[in-house]
Amino acid sequence: MSDDESEQVKNRKRTDIEYELNDIQLIRLSASSSQPSMKKQKNTISNFTIRNLTKKEQPKFEQLLLRMTVSNGFSFQWVNNEATREFFSFLNPNLKLPGRNALSNRILLAETSNLIKLQNEKLQNDKIGVTLAFDGWKNVLKQHIFGCLFITSYGEILIWKSSNISSERERIIDIIPKVEELIKESQEIEVTLNAIVSDSAPAYAGLRRRLRLKYPNISFLPCFAHQLQLAICDIFKESNHLKQASKKALIVAAYFKHSNNSFFIGKLRDIQMELYLKYYTIIIPGETRWNSHFFCYKSLLRSKNALRNLAIRYEQPETNVHSNEIYMNMEICKILQDTDWWNMITILTNILEPYCKILNKLQCDKSQLFEILHAMGYLVKFWQEYIDQELGEKMINQNFRQKKYPFDDATYEQFDKDVLRFWQYCAQDSKELGAVALKIFGICINTASVERMWSSMGFLHSIRRNRLKVNII
Repeated sequence: MSDDESEQVKNRKRTDIEYELNDIQLIRLSASSSQPSMKKQKNTISNFTIRNLTKKEQPKFEQLLLRMTVSNGFSFQWVNNEATREFFSFLNPNLKLPGRNALSNRILLAETSNLIKLQNEKLQNDKIGVTLAFDGWKNVLKQHIFGCLFITSYGEILIWKSSNISSERERIIDIIPKVEELIKESQEIEVTLNAIVSDSAPAYAGLRRRLRLKYPNISFLPCFAHQLQLAICDIFKESNHLKQASKKALIVAAYFKHSNNSFFIGKLRDIQMELYLKYYTIIIPGETRWNSHFFCYKSLLRSKNALRNLAIRYEQPETNVHSNEIYMNMEICKILQDTDWWNMITILTNILEPYCKILNKLQCDKSQLFEILHAMGYLVKFWQEYIDQELGEKMINQNFRQKKYPFDDATYEQFDKDVLRFWQYCAQDSKELGAVALKIFGICINTASVERMWSSMGFLHSIRRNRLKVNII
């Protein structure tokens, strides 16, 4: 290639580069010219999202803020926290948070007033009728609180009121005025009250017996979920073997939850990982937590092999050899290696399982009276078919089931098969059962008597006595 040709090629390349540079500059200019329109669009969006709340939106915002505070367990002081205000300022700089005093006084009182109005409307519109339930409770300040709530016919819970009764004794004469005041208040707001339910404490049981006579249109019933829990306690009363097995299970569960035994707790977790490839927690039953004993036994059975393995590894030898080894408590090792004890725990789990399933059903908000009949029928069948017939007979040893006095056939025949008179007689001994039976059998199921009344009126209001007024007839 000659020198002239090479020079021409270089010139062509320079020309191409210049064209490319010009194109790039044009693109940059077009981009810079479009930037103002983008800014205008961003300003439009920000003006739409960041704005002041209207007068109608401000109460709604305060209501939602209060609900968020209560449902998350926040203290009212959280709205004064700098991090909280910084967060809401980031969402909307024009948003003004109320202070702690406003949230805990003005906003809280207004929301409470609105909830009470809405609650009263729901109670008044329930034409079927509602149930009033109450019980006592101790809070973190050790104050004895008496609380009550309404349960609608559709199962909705409406909390009514609570009061501090720490300075009062839990006696019948103290509780009756409170319950009568609740009945009076429900009548003032025109609530149809079908039943009042309370637990099986002696004071509440006496209250039901007295007020049942004064308010015959209201059914006073015990808590049947609590009654079933008492029936579970009857199992340990009737079988000493099961009672002793349960006591040992509680000792073992408490041992593996105590902080002083952290070494063996860690070793148990290591053995569980070796055998099961996962950890299992030993559950301690709670005094007021139903079904917790069942879950305690079940947790022990779930870790049976690991617990027995641990007892064998760290059992103290019989020879008095001084060493630096750490050994488990001899009583715990003896329990864990006892095959009979494990068999009793298995039996206990099998017995309590149907009770726990029924208890879960009865303690639902929508549980109804007919479910008690199904539950009790299932338990009676369970004990009738149980392997240990002696224990089964003890558990279904109700007089009315075995037709013992006064539920025998001879007593019933004395009343000429008048079931209402019969239950009036039996209610003297079986007050709770008798009250329910009288309520059921005291209902007439037809209108034939009304038809007979018209026949009698036709006989009296004849052609010769056609000037008689209806109210006189």
